[in-house]
Amino acid sequence: MQLLDQIIITCLEKIKTERSIQAIYYILIGKKSIQTVQDAHIFKIGSFYGIYKTLGRDAFDERILQLKKQNVIKPHVENTIQLTEKGLNIVHQQKDDSFFQHINGLRYSDMEVAFSERLLLVIQTVTNSKMGYYSFIPIIDRSTITTWVRQFFYVHKDNQDKVLLALYHELRQLLKGISDLHASIFVDRLTGYQNYGQSIQQLCYQYNLHEHDIQLRLTATHHYMLHEVLNLQSQYPLLTNFVNDLTTNRFITNSAKKTNQLLHQHYSLKQIAAYRGLKLNTIYDHIVEIAIYDPSFPLHQYVDQSAYQEIIAAIKQANSFKLKQIKQLLRETTSYFQIRLVIATTTISLKSGENNESNSLFN
Repeated sequence: MQLLDQIIITCLEKIKTERSIQAIYYILIGKKSIQTVQDAHIFKIGSFYGIYKTLGRDAFDERILQLKKQNVIKPHVENTIQLTEKGLNIVHQQKDDSFFQHINGLRYSDMEVAFSERLLLVIQTVTNSKMGYYSFIPIIDRSTITTWVRQFFYVHKDNQDKVLLALYHELRQLLKGISDLHASIFVDRLTGYQNYGQSIQQLCYQYNLHEHDIQLRLTATHHYMLHEVLNLQSQYPLLTNFVNDLTTNRFITNSAKKTNQLLHQHYSLKQIAAYRGLKLNTIYDHIVEIAIYDPSFPLHQYVDQSAYQEIIAAIKQANSFKLKQIKQLLRETTSYFQIRLVIATTTISLKSGENNESNSLFN
């Protein structure tokens, strides 16, 4: 079974019929919406957020169609999909641990492309420069990447031997921590002097894997590298240069970051909306986003303890994260915004009878 199929059915097992199949597609491509981010958070599938940004909707729909034909999934109500007994059995079988253990989309999806493209272009640039060949065609032509690589090369141009040796040792150390398959696919993508990295299509042919598998395995490798470099900077001093400026924005949207800055200046939500010329509901979206990413978020400023307990009870009674169902069980004075905040800041399982409330200010 393709990795993409495994991911889809894993997401379905977590989401059940709480969301449409479109929600899973939005998670995989990393849609920049608070609803998608919150779905990834509350259903505990954040590792998959943004791991396949180039996945086309037609290609995704084709996988859904094939899974239906294989009797792995079946239609449910309101454009939702559920797993068949066969699908549930597949979910509980052994997964490809060499892939699943390394991905963390919510943490690394926005960093991955820049990191991997910088690395590819630096290797190509320095290896060609070392041999005195300057007429090569860059394999990456995005201006943000080429500008960064020029600056990197300018700083290190007098120490090219040291740079190449450091890159070799640091990458060699990194690749020891992943499977031979993932390491080989990564190395085969590298372009150097008189050596051209293989395309995705060529890798598919060489390893007898679908394009989806190649793309996802490369993503897993990049996430693993980012994790190691960010957490062990003393062991990877050169590669740390590739990521230092990629970790400054923890929010999924820059707009939420601006709202957060105004909050710290003690503006009220209505004042922020007026100041920024935005609707109050948009500011509510920003606050929910901030709550997801900020472990010290002051939930008590927006939801008192009594309302919090009532919302938790309503979620458990509804056995659902659907806002309308939860709202129907609460007082009229309890807002959708408050419900969303509680969901964003509290880890809740929908499995009945389980003591499942955690990670909240009121615990």
